[in-house]
Formats: sequence, structure tokens, C-alpha cells
Amino acid sequence: MTGRKRRFAEREELTGLVRDVLGRRLVAVEPLRGGTSKGVYRLTLDDAPSVVLYVWSDEEDFWTRADRADRGGRAPEAAGARTFEAAHGRLAACGVRVPRTRPPRPRPS
Repeated sequence: MTGRKRRFAEREELTGLVRDVLGRRLVAVEPLRGGTSKGVYRLTLDDAPSVVLYVWSDEEDFWTRADRADRGGRAPEAAGARTFEAAHGRLAACGVRVPRTRPPRPRPS
């Protein structure tokens, strides 16, 4: 992996998303281990349950194209939201419970 500094999502920027999608208040955000090409977070909500949020963005991705080539040729297109959404559709069609997805909201300029 490169020496890129990873920018983690913060509570302030996720508060509106949680309110809009789940109708709940976000209490805490905990980055989870294991997501080197995406951010993985446990979001704790005001009524005590938690949900897991996956974030695919360049800021959350530790790997460059060169890194991927060095790691056996796994292309960037082999990961990410499109791949997740395709797998989501196939699994859901078979009756498997899978996380819901939502397109990213535009970032303010």
C-alpha cells in the first residue's frame, strides 16, 4: 500500500445522512478494521442500535492502480459500489438479506 493518508468520515458529515435515511439521530461513529479499499464504520443511533456503513471514495481507498497491479492484478473496477450493487441484486433476487444501498449525496462546493 502507498503512504497515502486516509481521511475518515466524521460524525458531523454523517449526521444528515443518518437523519435522512434512517430518521434517527447519530450518536457515535466508530471506524472498523478491514476496509482498505472502502471505509467501514459502525454508527450508533439514538435509540441504541447500531448499523454498519460502507463508504467507497478515493479518500477512503488506500490502494492505487500500481498497488493493485503489484497485488496480483486486481483492477480497481473489481471493487467498489458498482460491484457491490451488482452482487446485492443477485443475492436479493435469491432471497438473501443484504444491506440496502444509497447513491452518494453531492458534496457542497
